[in-house]
Amino acid sequence: MNMQQQLNQYIDRIYRAVLQPESITDIMNDLRQVVDAPYTAFQIEHLYTHELSQASLIAYDDSAINQYSDYFVHVDPWTKRALEQGLLNQNFLASQRVMSDKEYCATEFYQDWGREHGVRHAMGSSFEIDDQHIVKLTFQRHCDQDPFDQTQEEFMNHLHPHFQQFVRLSNLFSVTRPDCHNFSTLDLFSRPIWLLNQQSQLQYANIEAEHWLSGQRLFGMSGRQLVCRHAPQQEMFRAAVARSACRNGVSRAADRIRLLNGTQEENIWLMPLTLPDNPGQPLIMVIGPRSLPGEGIISQQFGLTGRQGQLCAQLITGKTLQSAAENLNISVNTARNQLATCFRLLQVNNQSELIQLLTNALNFPMFAHGAVH
Repeated sequence: MNMQQQLNQYIDRIYRAVLQPESITDIMNDLRQVVDAPYTAFQIEHLYTHELSQASLIAYDDSAINQYSDYFVHVDPWTKRALEQGLLNQNFLASQRVMSDKEYCATEFYQDWGREHGVRHAMGSSFEIDDQHIVKLTFQRHCDQDPFDQTQEEFMNHLHPHFQQFVRLSNLFSVTRPDCHNFSTLDLFSRPIWLLNQQSQLQYANIEAEHWLSGQRLFGMSGRQLVCRHAPQQEMFRAAVARSACRNGVSRAADRIRLLNGTQEENIWLMPLTLPDNPGQPLIMVIGPRSLPGEGIISQQFGLTGRQGQLCAQLITGKTLQSAAENLNISVNTARNQLATCFRLLQVNNQSELIQLLTNALNFPMFAHGAVH
């Protein structure tokens, strides 16, 4: 897997974590290995009292976690330095860019905690939740390792804007920002999303959901209910909604159902959603397939020409190369040559890999500009 593909995979996972926030620790754990960091931490911290609302310290032993949470977070020099230098909401930086190694080794934090647990080098970023709380994402290395370098910084900074959107959209932060479940944020998703009550009645649909239904043979609206157009499929869908409602408070895992109608197939995901101000009345979030990126996004995101972007946009809708060539009014040989160039530029070996790369590229097309280069 090349770096572009690896980045796209993590971007997709970050946006899926908006719907399943607990998976963010798995993402951080996997990224720890990508940037060669023995430890990583994800924490919500009060800016001034340094009280932790939540902390996930990955790969530390229990004694280190207890010491850090109970006392040493209060003398962590990084938050203070980030405030002094205006580094909140900025890129991931290696620790030596923020504070010299000599300064850090002289701090109480390092003397009483970092040295004892072998933690000396760090790389991280902080995101403001509100005017009192921040989210910190950090990676740490041992004393006998080299500091993080520009390569690791650049990799993480390709992901930085996507982590920023995760922090802004995720209901993980409801403990510090009660209004974060504002449904209008769901309009940012390039997936159709519906919110249903336990009786399958529609409570909310985002803009993408309305567009998606207009071209569907599988789904439609009946009054205030989202329904499958074929009775056997509707029974399957109704049962899945009921299962999802029963799992509320037990599991937040998404439940996938596969719907078929002749040659048309859709994978639909359902997940229980509890609102902080009404925990006794759960909603079921129904998530449809992600929109396919258009030719403009494809060209800009992957550095292709307009014609190459048009060809790729045709292919990801399921058209054959010959059909795509006819629609673009070019010869099959010209289309074949354009496709070979796309393979070379995007470092894929065949049309299947090309389509997979393109359709996995973005979950939020509106954030494409400059996100991954």
